[in-house]
Amino acid sequence: GLRLFACPRRSGAAFARKQAMSGTSRKPPAVRYPARRSRSLAVVLWAVVLWGVSGIVAWLFFSGGAAPWWAISVALVFACVGAAGAGHAWRTQFSGDLYWDGAHWTLEPQSAGTLRRALAETPEVLVDLQRYLWLRARTAESRAVWIWLERGSCPERWLDLRRAVYSRARPGAEHVDETAPGSSRGRES
Repeated sequence: GLRLFACPRRSGAAFARKQAMSGTSRKPPAVRYPARRSRSLAVVLWAVVLWGVSGIVAWLFFSGGAAPWWAISVALVFACVGAAGAGHAWRTQFSGDLYWDGAHWTLEPQSAGTLRRALAETPEVLVDLQRYLWLRARTAESRAVWIWLERGSCPERWLDLRRAVYSRARPGAEHVDETAPGSSRGRES
């Protein structure tokens, strides 16, 4: 008959080798990935702020001055709070290395004299744009750390990082079959 898809045949020896591979081969590779302040994130944050301000300006222009002063004041306060929030997010971005040693996740800040912080769990992926990852990590002290990662920071380690982040291997698990839960609380995978 006619075969539409050609599937490579596996020799018995190759199949046996694959089955005999140790459990550690399924663990994600150790990886150290740089996290720095991102220009692209700054552009996105400020574009959102400018979009909001331009909406207020358009509202004022098209209302012909008929908009109540209190509504304009509230809108301007929200715009200022949004701009302050964007500035705060930019200034407080984690800068350093995200490190997976095969058993534990660690944050290693770039600033001298700052101690590395162990993470309590695998970082949670909030946004995955293939070239960018936005993660939320919890330190052992239960502090949330937001990390924006870009492929351009270290392209040769990007796929290793993605494998480690998406792996179900639980930090500190001795046995490969001990895996992390399938989804985070309140989120579906």
